[in-house]
Amino acid sequence: MDYLSTTHPKDNLISALYQRWRSLSGGSLSSTSLIWEGEESRLSWSYEELITEIERSAGFIVSLGLEPGDVLGFQVPRGVAWLPLFLGALSQGVTVLSLNDSYTAHELAYYIEDAQAKVAFIPEDKHTTLRSTLTLRSRERLSLIDSCSLETHRNAYAPQAPLDSINADHLAVLAYTSGTTGRPKGARIRHRDIIGTLSALHESWAWSVSDRLVHTLPLFHIHGLFVAALGSLWAGAQLILLPRFDALQTLQTIAAHQATVLMGVPTHYHRYLQLSEAERPPVDSLRLVTSGSAPLSPEKFEAFQESFGVQIVERYGMTEVGIVLSASLNEERAPGSVGYPLPGVMAKICDAHNRTLAQGGVGELHISSESLFDGYHRRPEATSKCIYICELGRRWMRTGDIAHQDSSGRYWLKGRASEMIISGGLNVYPAEVENAIKATLNELREPPWISEVVVVGLPDEDWGERVEVFYTTIDHIKPLFAKIERLSEALTERLASYKRPKQWTWLAELPRNAMGKLQRFKLKG
Repeated sequence: MDYLSTTHPKDNLISALYQRWRSLSGGSLSSTSLIWEGEESRLSWSYEELITEIERSAGFIVSLGLEPGDVLGFQVPRGVAWLPLFLGALSQGVTVLSLNDSYTAHELAYYIEDAQAKVAFIPEDKHTTLRSTLTLRSRERLSLIDSCSLETHRNAYAPQAPLDSINADHLAVLAYTSGTTGRPKGARIRHRDIIGTLSALHESWAWSVSDRLVHTLPLFHIHGLFVAALGSLWAGAQLILLPRFDALQTLQTIAAHQATVLMGVPTHYHRYLQLSEAERPPVDSLRLVTSGSAPLSPEKFEAFQESFGVQIVERYGMTEVGIVLSASLNEERAPGSVGYPLPGVMAKICDAHNRTLAQGGVGELHISSESLFDGYHRRPEATSKCIYICELGRRWMRTGDIAHQDSSGRYWLKGRASEMIISGGLNVYPAEVENAIKATLNELREPPWISEVVVVGLPDEDWGERVEVFYTTIDHIKPLFAKIERLSEALTERLASYKRPKQWTWLAELPRNAMGKLQRFKLKG
C-alpha cells in the first residue's frame, strides 16, 4: 500500500497526513492546501497554515472537555472551519459523528442518542427542540454548541498538538447508513480504514501534488469527505471549496483555476449537460472526472464525453468499505461498469452460502480490503450478519449488492439483494427490467418522453411480489394511457411474463437523499 512508504502502519490519520505533507513538500509546507471561494469572502491557506488551523481547532475541542473515545456530534455549516474542526477532533482521539446538514432536530435526536455523543455542534435554532426530544440521560450527558458560531470560539484557544497515543485502530468516524431497511446503523470507521481508502485511491487515480480539485459535494458524506476532500489533502494537492453546487459556477471555477480533478454524482453531470454550449467554459485542464453515490446511465456517460471530451471514471464504494472498485485510467472505460478492485482490495461474487461463483455468475458482491470498517456501533448482530472471516483469516463483508464479473475482470452491479423481487417464486432483478424498458423505448422510435424509470416489488397475494414501475417524464406531465399500453406490449418481446410490470405509476419526481441516491424503499410505502 502507498501509505506504508511514507508512514508507519500504526499511525493515526493526522500523523500520517503530517508526515506526507512534510515529505511531499520537502519540508517547506508553503504550497496551497485549501482555497475557499465563498460568496462574500475568499480565503487561501498553505499547508503550514492548515496545520495551524487544525491545531487551533484541537485546542478548542480539548477545552470542551472532550477526551479520547468521546463522541462529537458534527452538524457544521459548510465553510473554512469544517475540515480543521474535523481533523482537529481526530487529532485528539475524539470520534466524529457525521450528521447530514438537512437533519431536523427530531432526526438528530436518534443519531445523538444512539451514538451517545458527549458534545454536539448543532445550529442554535435546533437546540430547544432537540433537547426536548432526547431522553433525560442523553440530555444530562450532552453539551450543545452553536455550530454557526464556531469560528469565533475556535480562534480563542491556544493550539493543541496531535496526541501521539492515538493509533490506527482508534475510532475516527461514526457514519450512519441510509437505513433502507430498518433504522440507520452507525458504521464504526477507524483511522486505518480511512488511510486504506486514501492510499488505494491515490495509487489507482494517480494523484499528485500538482492536482487541483474543485469540491462541491457534501462534506458530511463519505464521498465528499474521504474521497474528495481528504483524497486531495492526502496527495498534497490543492482543494478548492465552493459554498454549494451550481453547474455553471463549478465549470467557471474549473476554468479559472485550471483544475485537474472533478468528482460528482449523476445529478451533477445531468446539470452540466443542460447548459448550452455557449454557456460552458473550456474545461480541458481536467484529467480525472469521477461519478459515484448513484448509478450513472450509459447515455449520460456518452453525452458527457461527447460534450466535454472527458471519459467519466465510475467507481463503487459504500460507507462500510470506502471506495474499493474503480474503472482503470489506462484503458477505455465500459459505461455502467464499476471497474476493477483497487490495490489492496479483494472482491468475489458469492452465493447465499458464501461460495465463490464462476466468472459470469450473478450473486452477492463480497469485499475484503484495508478500508473495511470495524463493525456497526452497538449492533453486534448486524455486524455478524455482514462480516465474516474466511479460512485464510481475512475479514470479508457481504455488501448486499448483486453483481457479476465479466471475462475481462470488470465488475457490474445489478442492484441490491434487498431490492431483488421474487415473483411467483422466480427472481427478478430491477435493473434488468429497467434496462429492458429503456431499450424498448429506443426501439419504438418515438420522441423521448420518459425521463427516469424505477422498478420495485410490491406485495401481491397471487405472485408474492408483483413488478411495478415508477417513472418520471421529460415534460413533467402524466402521459396518456395509450403510450404506456404501447410500451407494455412491446416489452413482451424482451421479458418473460413474470418479469413484466403489472402496474405503471407516474411521479413528478423520484425520492432521493442528499447525495442524489434513489430511495427505493420510499416507493414501497
